Amino acid sequence: MRKITLFLSALFVSTIGFAQLSANSTGVAGVTTNLERGGSEILLTHSNDPATIDDGIFCGPANPVALTSFRSYVLTDFGITGDFNVNRIQYGFFALDGVPGSGVDVTVEVWTTDAAFPTGNLTLLASATENVTAADVGLVLETAIDATVPAGSEMVIALRTPNDGLTTFSIGANNAGQTAPSWIQSLDCVGDDGIYDLDADFALSQSWVLNAVGEETEPGISCDSNNYEATGLPIDIDGGDTQTADCANAPNLVPVDVDAIGFVGMDAEIENVEITITHTWVSDLQIFLVSPSGTELLLSANNGGSDDNYVATVFEDGAPSIVGASAPFTGTFSPEGGTFADTFMGENVGGTWNLKVCDGAFGDTGQIVSFEMNVCAQPFNDVCDDAYALSCGDVYAGSTAGATDTAGNDGPDVYFSFTGEGDQEAVTLSLCDGGTGFDSILWVFTDCTLSELVATNDDSCGLQSELTFVSDGFSTYYIVVDGFSGSSSGDFSLEVACGPVTNDFCEGAESISCGETVTGTTDGATADNSELCGGEFNIGNGVWYTFTDDFGFSSDYTVSLCDGGTTYDSQLTVYEGDDCGNLTCVGGNDDFCGLQSEVSFTGDGNSTYYILVHGFGGSTGSYSLSVNCDPIPPPNDDIENAIDVDEIGFPYTDPAVAMPAATTEDGNPVDCNIDGANGVWYKFTATEAGFAEGEIVSPAGFSTVVFFRAPDEDSSEEDLIHIPNGNNQCLPSTTASILTVEGRTYYVFVTNQGGGTDINLDSGILGVEENGIEGFTFSPNPASDVLTLNALDVIERATVYNILGQEVIDRNIDATTGQLNVSSLSVGTYIMKVTVNGQVGTYKIVKQ
Repeated sequence: MRKITLFLSALFVSTIGFAQLSANSTGVAGVTTNLERGGSEILLTHSNDPATIDDGIFCGPANPVALTSFRSYVLTDFGITGDFNVNRIQYGFFALDGVPGSGVDVTVEVWTTDAAFPTGNLTLLASATENVTAADVGLVLETAIDATVPAGSEMVIALRTPNDGLTTFSIGANNAGQTAPSWIQSLDCVGDDGIYDLDADFALSQSWVLNAVGEETEPGISCDSNNYEATGLPIDIDGGDTQTADCANAPNLVPVDVDAIGFVGMDAEIENVEITITHTWVSDLQIFLVSPSGTELLLSANNGGSDDNYVATVFEDGAPSIVGASAPFTGTFSPEGGTFADTFMGENVGGTWNLKVCDGAFGDTGQIVSFEMNVCAQPFNDVCDDAYALSCGDVYAGSTAGATDTAGNDGPDVYFSFTGEGDQEAVTLSLCDGGTGFDSILWVFTDCTLSELVATNDDSCGLQSELTFVSDGFSTYYIVVDGFSGSSSGDFSLEVACGPVTNDFCEGAESISCGETVTGTTDGATADNSELCGGEFNIGNGVWYTFTDDFGFSSDYTVSLCDGGTTYDSQLTVYEGDDCGNLTCVGGNDDFCGLQSEVSFTGDGNSTYYILVHGFGGSTGSYSLSVNCDPIPPPNDDIENAIDVDEIGFPYTDPAVAMPAATTEDGNPVDCNIDGANGVWYKFTATEAGFAEGEIVSPAGFSTVVFFRAPDEDSSEEDLIHIPNGNNQCLPSTTASILTVEGRTYYVFVTNQGGGTDINLDSGILGVEENGIEGFTFSPNPASDVLTLNALDVIERATVYNILGQEVIDRNIDATTGQLNVSSLSVGTYIMKVTVNGQVGTYKIVKQ
């Protein structure tokens, strides 16, 4: 304990009942205290000169009235962190008039308040009364009192002078630079029963000197109590022999393994040891506790005379001595050889402790029946590898004081872990219950490398922190309670609460479909830790939605809050990814339509998107969210954009056409009604008479291929005339063919509403005329995998070109036979050039 004297300058006013307050300017000889700073006493004061009493304050001499004066102070302002035990109050008078020799009783009181004085509720801890007389003037008086003010409290000291109708007081005041208010309460003197600040309410700066003397109880070790019991008992003392020949080498060592971490007297303590031993003539025994490092403490030696046994005997520091007690010693006693605290000070509490029992005489035997230790040790979670495991519903009270900084921020930090129990859940970590006394930061990481951050928060509730993250139900997460700066440390209270995963979290995102509108509110949503996206606007409190477009073809998407149903200053953010741990930014928007938001983007038709609805600057409110998905039609969706095949050359393959994205036709050729069909267009002008054919490679759903005659290559649907023949009907089909006339223009309309497909078009007009080599053959044609070449002479080289003239295969053969692997080529028509003995031949091949 530290013994402390508190010098508090507090106002006390005489009981003469003038209708106003005034300062007494006459003065008297100063009263000085006899308490000096030094030794174990600490001088604490609200005054620059706490020992001087110069003059006083009084209520004028009408009728004497009862009056109470107060002075309050917060223990921690004076460096007192433990409980404060007040044992006496000191005060003095410089004038006291009344009936000679009779004296008057004054009362001192000690209170606590649950809010800053004079507000809040007062709790009386103790009071004492003292009779003072004129002979006491000029002296420092002491009134004994017994009050324990809890650590961290605000203490209020009061002095009450009575109204006996006879005595008036004039109490010395101090105006030497007060640093806290003095208070007065007197119904008659100030007109009501309120509590007034002398300086603020009456412009009177004088204040009484009031000293409180007491002792601080040092804060105890903050630790968790654990019980450790020996196993393998009972055992015979001395193995059945009747004497321990040499106690230094006694065989009777009973171990207990303590797995706590800490050091005795620092962050751990041995609370007690309990034993039960059966033995006749119990004074034969000497009993010791041996630490893991070998230090011995005598618990009991040669006590109990000829009586039997130790039964449920507990050894604890501060208990009565066991010397002179009677067997079987049931109860609590202090160790005979000293204290646990002093004997094992600074030793590691973890390790193997032993109970050592020696039998110093022949003839009597016994057994060690039980041995257990109760050890209090702090969880050692200063480093991540020693993280303390938390569960849902836990409230952990601890401190970062003395911890090191290993998390990367400047403040001291301690570690915890959280592992789910199989189900996904939202985990809220909070330092906001009032038990955290410093500027904190919370971090959550995936492992002890601290490289992957899950969530963090600095100031959620004032300077304290709170965050929520989603546990997947099986992973272990590592939690850091940290300080904002190097000076930010102290006590904290960490609360763990678990709940369902709602769309307040990405992992609980609600589904929304293309064309759907949903309504909701962001009121009460928590802050999100997502990366900034689509601009440097903030990520505020928001809710999540997700949609997956499996259309399979490129689409334009619009995510909007602009239908009039959103009532606050909103923001939108859109991400792409398969899950919440793998999101990439698509885009974001703040004010698209007034204060509301809209994001438009293009996707591949095969992706999942996450939408965060949040607000500007923390704004929240009701919203109406819509998602629209518009497939991107093929470029030749409209007849005016028909692909001009004769400009490219036959044969022609239009690859992977997004047929389901084609729009509806709104016109009809002659003799063929295509109104309402979804298709694409091609056109060509025949250079000579021949044929033309079209093919859907991958038919799906409603499919058709139809050729039309046209006046020119700038025709509309109504200009076209259906060419009637058995291979070109205005009916569902996957192929069609016609005979062509030189110089005539033709259009081809293709539908395949159930899926994408390659579309092949060919005609009897070859883009390259075949030029053969005698004796050269190849097969098969069409080919799907391998094309086999044969010649009478050596085949030097074979080269394959696509219809655009691009080289796609080039191989040296240098033999009369060879093969070309065409499996990787797209379906369509190709040109092969072959060199045999210096001759070049040109051939048309078809890949199927």
